[in-house]
Amino acid sequence: MSNDGVAVVWQAEIAEQRGFWAMRYVFDVGGTHTDFAVFAGNGEIVETRRDATPTDRWEAFVGLIADRVDGAERVHGPAQSVGLSVAAVINPDSGEALSANIPHLTGRRLERALGAVLGRRVHVGNDADCFSMAEALAGAGQGFGVVAGIIIGTGTGGGIVVNGRLIRGHSGFTGEWGHGGRLTDDLVARGLVPLSCGCGVAGCLDPYGSARGVERIYRIVTNEVLDCPGVLALWQAGDDGAGQAVELYLDLVARPLALLAGFLDPDIMPVGGGVAGAASLVEELDRRVRDRLASKRASPVLVQGAFVGDGCLRGAAMLGG
Repeated sequence: MSNDGVAVVWQAEIAEQRGFWAMRYVFDVGGTHTDFAVFAGNGEIVETRRDATPTDRWEAFVGLIADRVDGAERVHGPAQSVGLSVAAVINPDSGEALSANIPHLTGRRLERALGAVLGRRVHVGNDADCFSMAEALAGAGQGFGVVAGIIIGTGTGGGIVVNGRLIRGHSGFTGEWGHGGRLTDDLVARGLVPLSCGCGVAGCLDPYGSARGVERIYRIVTNEVLDCPGVLALWQAGDDGAGQAVELYLDLVARPLALLAGFLDPDIMPVGGGVAGAASLVEELDRRVRDRLASKRASPVLVQGAFVGDGCLRGAAMLGG
């Protein structure tokens, strides 16, 4: 389906399913950037902004959110609600956040705290869950029964949607393939030093499985500093050092994703986040994941998401619908 076709589906079907009756303001809060978008009543994006995420001070973060909402209201009028896709696990019972890459969010009940500041209803969801919902209902997963969305950006994450319904799980950690694995032995075996993770567990994959992980591994292999897009560009150009780094990265990441795919046996696994912008990397990761599966699937299971750039925003607009 073309991007135009996806947009039509979003506007016609998702607006009906999720009730876009009024203007909605939504944020995608990541470990590097915070994206803001205004959705019209039919689900069309009419404005977007990008800012650096204030990762060190709660007050600066709240100020950014309030400024963007206030500015949008002066142009577009009052919003029915505000939705946030956040790089954090949200406890279904307490509403408390746990964020590996935005420490000041940890322990806060974001819906309550931001609602008090903004003076309106705020809906907060995990970023991978939001991305997975957007892909399942209107993107690469549309029409499939079991969709496992995968985020590989500043951090790692995942979400599971079955027959159009998000699976939340007991504590909000459903689909979090990059955390809690205690992969110390795997890391050491590959010459990597286990690092403390922002989630509170040592030996997680996240510090190496994310875009920052690509940079860390490249620095270890080459003793040079380069950002993730630069590493992937060199890899695609055939550079030896980047090739060794990406080979190590793929070997490390394919295993837990294959375990997830083998356990869930999903119809499809759309990939989003900054790393997903490199289609050839997603294709190679898919090949390695399928090589590890007992099912020996002939068609791709990991695919580049239809909404790599704005899937989390679209999913955030669905919150509370």
